[in-house]
Amino acid sequence: MKNKYLLPLTLYALVLFNHSCNKEVRPCDASTIDPENDAPCLCRSLDIVGGTLEEGELPEPRGVQHIQVNSIQSSANLTAGTKLYVPFRFTAEYGLAGVMLTVAGSGYRWKIPLGGRQKDGDYIIQVEVPDIVQNGSFNLSFVLIDGHGFISEARGISIGVDNTVHDVCGPSQYYAESGYDGLTVRKLKLGPSPGKVLIYCDTYSVPDRMDVRFNDKWVASTALAPLAANELPPPSECNDGTAGYVSQDLTLQFDYDPSLGNTFEIYMFGCFGGGTAWDFKVYCPD
Repeated sequence: MKNKYLLPLTLYALVLFNHSCNKEVRPCDASTIDPENDAPCLCRSLDIVGGTLEEGELPEPRGVQHIQVNSIQSSANLTAGTKLYVPFRFTAEYGLAGVMLTVAGSGYRWKIPLGGRQKDGDYIIQVEVPDIVQNGSFNLSFVLIDGHGFISEARGISIGVDNTVHDVCGPSQYYAESGYDGLTVRKLKLGPSPGKVLIYCDTYSVPDRMDVRFNDKWVASTALAPLAANELPPPSECNDGTAGYVSQDLTLQFDYDPSLGNTFEIYMFGCFGGGTAWDFKVYCPD
């Protein structure tokens, strides 16, 4: 016997991801954005890889037994002007048709169509936060939609923003930071002298992963080799053996050429499940 809800739900998924009755939404015209008090402008100013923006709230859950987010990082902290990689692990009985994402309280949503073929595994939402976002925090929420129009429960991630690009080559000649769990992205500034940049990192007993990006390329990693330019750092359940997630102290390095730019980014990824802690210290090249 055919499911009487199958056809309308399938059409619902097609409408959500292939058609829109909403008019075009233009980016917010602002010189600065307060993430805690201007959610509409912030949501309109994000850049979501593969996504389109429209007015509206996230749809309500339906058929949640068919589509679920199984693992997610619940927190992140990043420097404004960087890209945040938000991983999640899912099961979708009828295939993952897409993701809808919003900044809480914004009245806008991003649609990311995904084709509906994959039934389980990992996906990484790529979110670029513009450099005009000031210090503060905001919440991202998203739902998954499958090929039959079933919608997962909404899941969220709390994001802190630091608008400062810290100077590694200041008076101390280094930059140091400690953190735990979740996702951390730091954009750091170097000086006019070329050389090797040394990064000392300790991830203690629960595995974390570090990746370093300079001149739009991955240049160092706690994995055996840096990622290719078009690769993304993989998510991990704690202690599942995913490459690059380590529980030790080690030193990374990369060659710095100021003619290619004077900033770089450090990405710290905690494993799903939490309980991680890490420190790193970056030295100005000699």
